[in-house]
Amino acid sequence: MNAFVKNLVKSIIFALPAVALVAPMNMFFPFITGKAFLFRVAVELAFLLYIALAVSDKTYRPKWDALTIAFAIFTGVAFLADIFALNPGKALWSNFERMDGFVTVIHLFLYFIVASFVLKSRKDWKVWMLSVVAISVYMLFFCFLQLAGEAKINQGGVRVDGFLGNASYLAVYLLFHFFFLLYLWLSEKADFKGISTSLAVGGFGYAIYYLWRISHAGVLHTNLGLVIFIASLVLSGGALYFRFSERISDKWRSIFAHIVYGAIATSYLVVLYFTATRGAILGLIGGVFAGALFLAFKSEDTRTRNVGAGVLIGICVLVGGFYLAKDSSFVRNSPVLSRFASLSLDTKGQARNYIWPMALQGFTERPVLGWGQEGFNYVFQKYYVPEMFTQEPWFDRAHNSFLDWLVAGGALGFLSYISLYIIAIIFLWRSGEFSLKEKAMLLALILAYAFQSLFIFDNLLSYIFFVSFLSLIASRYQKEVSHQDDGNKVNMPVFAFCVAGFIVAMLLVNAKGYLQNTTLIRAISQQKMGVAENLTLFKKAISYNAFGTIEAREHLVRVSFELIASSDVSDADKIAFANAVVEEMGNQIKDTPNDTRTYL
Repeated sequence: MNAFVKNLVKSIIFALPAVALVAPMNMFFPFITGKAFLFRVAVELAFLLYIALAVSDKTYRPKWDALTIAFAIFTGVAFLADIFALNPGKALWSNFERMDGFVTVIHLFLYFIVASFVLKSRKDWKVWMLSVVAISVYMLFFCFLQLAGEAKINQGGVRVDGFLGNASYLAVYLLFHFFFLLYLWLSEKADFKGISTSLAVGGFGYAIYYLWRISHAGVLHTNLGLVIFIASLVLSGGALYFRFSERISDKWRSIFAHIVYGAIATSYLVVLYFTATRGAILGLIGGVFAGALFLAFKSEDTRTRNVGAGVLIGICVLVGGFYLAKDSSFVRNSPVLSRFASLSLDTKGQARNYIWPMALQGFTERPVLGWGQEGFNYVFQKYYVPEMFTQEPWFDRAHNSFLDWLVAGGALGFLSYISLYIIAIIFLWRSGEFSLKEKAMLLALILAYAFQSLFIFDNLLSYIFFVSFLSLIASRYQKEVSHQDDGNKVNMPVFAFCVAGFIVAMLLVNAKGYLQNTTLIRAISQQKMGVAENLTLFKKAISYNAFGTIEAREHLVRVSFELIASSDVSDADKIAFANAVVEEMGNQIKDTPNDTRTYL
């Protein structure tokens, strides 16, 4: 029983990165909410099963090292900041658009505890990374389908966004995966079995998805999309052949493994390029530079030092060549390269030129615990400058993860957040459990992630992989633990209590929000019973009184304007919607009297 529960918890952790592929179109903000609800439920189940495991076997219980303590302090500070926020409800629960707030922070901390103290061996983390690569292969094929023009780019334009709905989110996703892949490649000596299995699982998974996709009437399918589908089958079949065939020599298996690693890494770079996300791409270049510099100076192996030096020279040539060619017609006519050519230290007219100083002003007003999560909205309103009239009307983030935590948690939140980076780097540097190449790749990853975080805010996927990185460091810093899984050690009453606790937690944390979300998406969709049914659904969504209530009310306003302007809607229905708007926005002003956006 002990081994069964442990393996069940591990399976949840291994499968958790697959939330990246979840985008249910029957939900409001489908690229955000579907992933977040699934993540929360999975973590709740894994954590409560972990409790049953830890009660029965003390080797699974948390070891309160510096990184674990720092994460616990960060979580506690976030809670205090949110409790004392101007809008504690939103600070704690966020909204459908972001699915952030303290509820996400506590789930990330629980995920860290489970991953750190269940995945204790090198093999466990190897399986996790191979699982991550398999899922990303699926994502890569879909991104190529977007580039082929068969699948819609959800943001519009040419910046590919995969299943994440935002090119910047996809970019940081690929950033993590690129360094995780290099970690595997360098640390596992191009293990052909693992990488072949990852390619096969991801490729066949995409092939099944593509067949399901084109089976729907009216779905566009092109010759290029068919080529991508065939490629997924051929590559997956070839991977399985090399994986299981006894005719293949070890030499050719090794060559095949290197080819697969190289092909996947190149695909990451290609798709990352087409996200046109400058912060992530520059972060990756800087991270590779730092990793190569580390190897060039620290390695005692001449070949490794030479490779590191070669990479450094290559990056310098690449950057220098681009600088010399930045005014060429080739660069100017490229929608991606032109974004980099326009980079300048002069930020006049850019949104960050206005919102970063706002963040600092907000910090000076509430320097200890800040404004709570989702509090930047109030800072933006208070310190708004008229010169921003050409920008978006509302900013709820500083577009800098470090400044976001400075505003959300004040000095205590900022310092506790920064401590996670500092302690992770110290652990990585001191640990004898990582090889020099592994240290180089993980150091490159954390520096690349930190750099790109200067220009964008975090999202659920970036949080998941950042916390996974911290869990890897924490678990490997403590030497491998031998768990004793023989016999039925898990106490059945404790196990039953934990399962019941999961059901209660799932219902309390997720049920109302999920029902409100799915009801809201129906309310803004055309109904067979007419607009009166839409109004009934709006009222039902609001009645759940969950964390999406303000969004339900705002969309009631938007839909009402459309209906009142329509000649196909009766006066009675128009009056009903108008009355509902007056009532519900009046209630919202009572709920959030300090929010300027509500009045507008």
